[in-house]
Amino acid sequence: MRIRNAVPEDIDTIFTIVQTTINSVYPKYYPEDVVNYFAGLHSLDNLKNALKTEYILLVEDFDQVIGTGALLGNEIKRVFVMPAFQGMGYGSLILDELEKKALENGYNEVVLYSSLPAYSLYQKRGYEPLEFYRMRTEKGQVLCYHKMLKTLNNKYSTVDYNNRVFASISNTDNGEVSNKTAFKYKQQNDIVWAHYSGGDIVKGFLIGKCDKDGKLEFNYQHININKEIRTGKCTSIPQILTDGRIRLIESWEWTNGDMSKGTSVIEEIRIGERKRLIDGKN
Repeated sequence: MRIRNAVPEDIDTIFTIVQTTINSVYPKYYPEDVVNYFAGLHSLDNLKNALKTEYILLVEDFDQVIGTGALLGNEIKRVFVMPAFQGMGYGSLILDELEKKALENGYNEVVLYSSLPAYSLYQKRGYEPLEFYRMRTEKGQVLCYHKMLKTLNNKYSTVDYNNRVFASISNTDNGEVSNKTAFKYKQQNDIVWAHYSGGDIVKGFLIGKCDKDGKLEFNYQHININKEIRTGKCTSIPQILTDGRIRLIESWEWTNGDMSKGTSVIEEIRIGERKRLIDGKN
């Protein structure tokens, strides 16, 4: 998987992603004339003009381009993921990159105009609705959408753990986590938490804080397959891999049971592999 900047030769690919998504998804939310309005708004000519002024990203995975998004000033525009790959985290990945670019450009806030299909994703990402709009097409059908805003904050950490999924690649023998255990991380400012399960772990939860360099200090607890409650504490040091994923080098200690110590390494899962791991189909 990789993210790259769009070039003029990508125009047909961008057009295909946008139009395919509109014609497949939008009819579930809007009447026909509204769908046609959106399709016309993102015409080939309009996209060609956008390439001249906007910062446009493409996401490639499975040997194909599957998503796109754009930034103009502090406005996020045209985030589309092909229907077959929706719900797998690619939309959040695109937003991560666009928000990061906005910060680099000196903006502390970003705005966007959300269609109904994307509204829940943006809410989960911390976007707040500012205004609700209703307009009528030439045939009198109603188009509804929201203007949304998100305040960006980069003072807490250089590493963003939000919406990332990890799996163990090594652990000492006294540990219970394995490569069948999925950690689903969330972050709000310097507070980080995660739910984890799989392998010998029935259900677990961790919570802690990260410093400005991304170092994590947290406590964890889980129930294992023997119905035992285990608790511990951990320090994790991040490494950024060449493809942008995060690896965590961990030193941990049980705070019940034998009170032993250990080390482990967990690594961010590529987006295309997440569903397989979370569903337990290893």
